[in-house]
Amino acid sequence: MAKERKGRDGITQLTDERWQARVTVGYKDGKQVRKAVYGKTYAECKAKLVELQGNQHKGIAPTNDRITVKQFLTDWLEDSVKPSVRPRTHESYAQIVAAHIVPVLGKTALTKLTPAQIQALMNAKTKEGFSVRTVTYIRAILRRALNQAVKWGMASRNVAALTEPPKREYHEVQPLTLAEAKTFLTSITGTRHEALFLTAAVLGLRKGELLGLRWQDVDIDKAVLTVKTQAQRIGGVPQLVEPKTHKSRRTVALPALVVDALKRHRIRQLEERLVAGSRWHDMNLVFPSTIGTIADSANVTHAFHDALQRAELPRQRCPRPAAPCRVSHARTGREPEGDAGDSWALADEHDDGLVQPSHAEREEGRCGADGCLTHGYGLGIIEPNRHQHRHQTPIKATLLISVAFCLRLPNAVK
Repeated sequence: MAKERKGRDGITQLTDERWQARVTVGYKDGKQVRKAVYGKTYAECKAKLVELQGNQHKGIAPTNDRITVKQFLTDWLEDSVKPSVRPRTHESYAQIVAAHIVPVLGKTALTKLTPAQIQALMNAKTKEGFSVRTVTYIRAILRRALNQAVKWGMASRNVAALTEPPKREYHEVQPLTLAEAKTFLTSITGTRHEALFLTAAVLGLRKGELLGLRWQDVDIDKAVLTVKTQAQRIGGVPQLVEPKTHKSRRTVALPALVVDALKRHRIRQLEERLVAGSRWHDMNLVFPSTIGTIADSANVTHAFHDALQRAELPRQRCPRPAAPCRVSHARTGREPEGDAGDSWALADEHDDGLVQPSHAEREEGRCGADGCLTHGYGLGIIEPNRHQHRHQTPIKATLLISVAFCLRLPNAVK
């Protein structure tokens, strides 16, 4: 039972010594809908009552204390995330929520979730051995979800934003040297993945863009290709999807050495098609599997590592989406035009990348005979500053390989 404290705004004290206030917040089926607030002291309960009444005057609906984190995240993924993002992004969000967030915080009432609980979750995941990237991703998903909860009036504040992100890790990178790059490009000559690795190295396309490239998007006569689709695994099934951003949809000029490699690759692919016979799936892909389907990303990674091993070269952390590192910065201090993509074939996450000449530079005649710039552009091997942000200008370019001078296919590097 509760005993009323007379003359004090209808606030009552319960038998467990807590204080309670009840307010009518609306009507349903002709009956009053009342909401109770509680406090350990009279002053605490009074403050919550004033806040609740103030929100009523502002038209802010009261929060539902019975909704758990699991219930909210389930609705958020379906109603907010799924319609607004790509399928693969929704899938990755759902995986993180199911594997890391719900098992720990799922039963907690959304309105009672605290910054300390989220911070403890991140600390626990770090101790369990999960990478900084994974832990940061957990925090980012919670921040986005709780932002939506605030907008929907289901939470009064975003408690995830009040936590400290994990300390960023920096790894020393050992990029390929000039001699090693030449050795690698020589070693892949005549192999099935020659054109794939060469195109990646020279053009700096993302791996998904390469595996989703179709022959109708490649104009050998005009020496250009257009990025219109990319390969992406959704629900465990490789699919062709549109590029993520508008800038990713771009036309890229092809140097002569890439054109020659693609011509040889086309002939090799026709031979594979004859061998496959009825097993061939005609998806018109430039770099498909041996039966014409979308190539498995992991298999391409293994092939790249095998090629490095055969060439007796150090293992590179590839293929991994890398921030495009424009080597022209080191020479000119300016941003090249357009989207250079993310180099993965001979690049690590924060070190090297590729630059294609702009239209103006081509018109000025600053290209070599093979169609590549001969003034410090091409395949760049960058020595990164380990404390440098990935989007900042590179501090030092130790090696700039001019593709026009260093690569001569089909005889590869002289």
